[in-house]
Amino acid sequence: MTLLIDAKLGAVAAGIATLESEFLAHVVLPGNRTVLDALEPIIETAYRSGRYPAPGDSLLPLIPE
Repeated sequence: MTLLIDAKLGAVAAGIATLESEFLAHVVLPGNRTVLDALEPIIETAYRSGRYPAPGDSLLPLIPE
């Protein structure tokens, strides 16, 4: 775990990645869900259907109920 985080921070320090891009999946959204939790079903559906989700469709699961 230490090596992974060190590598991510090293990439940010070197300017080849941003902090946001390295840790985006772990950002916690309102409703205590991570970005990955919110987007994973959308990505899964896109692969199964072969269709890119429409912007309106992809935002609905991000709104906590």
